[in-house]
Formats: sequence, C-alpha cells, structure tokens
Amino acid sequence: MEEKQSKKRRAELQKELERIVEILGEEDPALADFCRQASETLARQRLALEEKLRDAEK
Repeated sequence: MEEKQSKKRRAELQKELERIVEILGEEDPALADFCRQASETLARQRLALEEKLRDAEK
C-alpha cells in the first residue's frame, strides 16, 4: 500500500516538474534542457537504487 502511494506521489511530482520545465523553457530553453537532463539522470539513478535494494532484500 505504501509503495503504491509512493509511486502515485512520484508520478504527480513528475507531472508538476514537467509543467515547470515547460514554463521555464519559454524563458530559458538552455536551463529547461538542463533540468530535463537532470530529471532523467535522477530517475535512472532512482531505478538503479531500487533494483539494488530489491536484490539486497532477496
């Protein structure tokens, strides 16, 4: 149950971040690109850490 809520909250935050980056892109496209890249990097790192945690729990 807690994991489901966490995933839902993460999805909500991701949508909010995308909206912010879209607005930011209108003012500063380079900064918006940097934010997108940083977000993608963090998402990949989070997935890798979650995988390591699952492996460690086995």
